[in-house]
Amino acid sequence: LLHCQFDLLSLPEQAILFRNKLETMASPVSWEYLPGYTHESEMTAIANGQEAVTQAIIAYVRSNTRKWAYLPLITGG
Repeated sequence: LLHCQFDLLSLPEQAILFRNKLETMASPVSWEYLPGYTHESEMTAIANGQEAVTQAIIAYVRSNTRKWAYLPLITGG
C-alpha cells in the first residue's frame, strides 16, 4: 500500500482500514510512506522509473513474483 504525505483526506483512512483487514486475514502487507507526494503527484511519478514511488512498486513486484519468464512456443503453420 502506498500512502502519500499530502494525500486526499479520505485516502489514508481507507489505506489503514484496508491494511488492517489484510492483516486480520494473515495476508502480508507492504506499507510505503511517500513524503512530499500528493495523490496526483504519486500517479504522475509512476511514469518515471527513477521516482521513489515507481521504485517501491518495482521492488514489491520483484519480491512477490516468480523468477522465471513464460515464453510460449511459436510453431509454424
